Amino acid sequence: MTSAIPNSKSSSSPPGNPQSEGDSSNCEKRKGPRLAHRKSRTGCQRCRARRVKCDEARPVCRDCHRHGIPCVDDRLAEKGAVPPSAWIQPRPLEPSPSDPSNDEHMKLRLLHHFTLFTSATMPGAHLKRIKDCWSIDVPQLAFCYKPLLHAVFAIRAIDINITVRHYTGIAGIAVRP
Repeated sequence: MTSAIPNSKSSSSPPGNPQSEGDSSNCEKRKGPRLAHRKSRTGCQRCRARRVKCDEARPVCRDCHRHGIPCVDDRLAEKGAVPPSAWIQPRPLEPSPSDPSNDEHMKLRLLHHFTLFTSATMPGAHLKRIKDCWSIDVPQLAFCYKPLLHAVFAIRAIDINITVRHYTGIAGIAVRP
């Protein structure tokens, strides 16, 4: 009752039948590298509920667009994720010397120091009327006439440069337009 079976697998066709040999070669041909796929761990709420793969396209995934339903991505909302368009670029803590706001600040300082200190050293400043002219009238006129304003900046920058040697870059700011 023992029969010699060449293959330990049971088959429906006789062992010498070419169909059984063809089946095994077809199985080997079908085996090959698996197709690559991308796992979706953060798909939209609808695709997760339907248990289908979400392509995670923004603002609406492909399947939600195809079905005409709103695409709800609740996982991004939970994490408080911010889209890249809303990212804020960090600014340096200290403004650079070429920063326009730094130049404006320096000009305000020059004008302030001119009215307090330099006006007292101008010719005739020992008389109250002349000192008031240098400290009040000249700065007010300087706001109306840019050349006078730049002259005030230059005079104060020269005064600082003569009295205090450690100030750097003030003369350059005083002559900028």
